[in-house]
Amino acid sequence: SPFFARVLGKSSTQHEITIHAASVQGFAALLYVLNGVDHSITDDNVESLLHLAERFQFQPVIDAAEEFLLFTENCSLNRKLKLADSYKLKRLETSLLPLYSDSRLIVELIDSNQFCHLSDSMRDKLLQIHERAVMDGN
Repeated sequence: SPFFARVLGKSSTQHEITIHAASVQGFAALLYVLNGVDHSITDDNVESLLHLAERFQFQPVIDAAEEFLLFTENCSLNRKLKLADSYKLKRLETSLLPLYSDSRLIVELIDSNQFCHLSDSMRDKLLQIHERAVMDGN
């Protein structure tokens, strides 16, 4: 990762690196996924894995988490959308946005507390989809 390349490059004589604000379990799960060890991404750990992978610039873990979110049925659409928005998961976003042409789904999202946690850009996209759906009678 670019993050560790910088850190290790600065302290090549150092044998230990302190990683703040990351649990041992969370960081171990990140390394397991990164190294392909049999440690699955789950609904319970996907968000923490994305957070750590983004922080430490582990793109392969971000890609694996996005792949998981594309195919899991155990995670709500609204949560998936929030994660796609927060972590800039473009493939996931592209697969989810058309689903919100169903007015009921978008109204449910707007009424939830999750809508206010989306970026301005994502809210704009959703409102445009909603406007088109209303105009089309969906």
